[in-house]
Amino acid sequence: DDYAMLREVLGRRLRQARGPALRLDGPEPAELVPAGDEPGAFRDPWTVLPDLIVIDGGRGQLNAALEVLRDLGFEWLPAIGLAKENEDVYLPDSPEPLSLPRTSPALRLLQQIRDEAHRFAVSYHRQVRQTAGMRSVLDQVKGIGPKRRLALLKTFGSARAILAAPEEEIAAVPGMTKKLAALVKTRLAELLGEGPGLQH
Repeated sequence: DDYAMLREVLGRRLRQARGPALRLDGPEPAELVPAGDEPGAFRDPWTVLPDLIVIDGGRGQLNAALEVLRDLGFEWLPAIGLAKENEDVYLPDSPEPLSLPRTSPALRLLQQIRDEAHRFAVSYHRQVRQTAGMRSVLDQVKGIGPKRRLALLKTFGSARAILAAPEEEIAAVPGMTKKLAALVKTRLAELLGEGPGLQH
């Protein structure tokens, strides 16, 4: 459900700014402000609110975002929707979308912002799926608990990388032994379908 996902992500982002957020609408350039009395401590950058929220979508997605803004007390924060199909810009108080010329630098900037956000989201979700997949594969190896799994993930990054590594490198990971390294390689080869004679 795109609308539910949009509400969740936007709500999470705005809740991070719930503390004394820095509004960027003053005459002075925005700066990091001290978080408290501790010298050298600075505010978390996620508490800094954006100048504009660009929603990837049309009227429906923009309305869902505006609902979240109202619910969390950020209705003053400007938001627009950018629909992919016709590259129309949807504004909160306008019933009709704004159609900018295809050659407009403003439209190109909005497209680049939207496309970069989309690229980031896709790569993030791919990384989450890959990590979850590796966890489930490592969970099936007897003797690999959460600490060893985390150490293997940090060292190699993927199940295939562990499988490709020499046993000595696997055994060198904190908490691992030569016997466990051999077991991990054998079990991963079975689980990933790359047992003896199947490796390429």
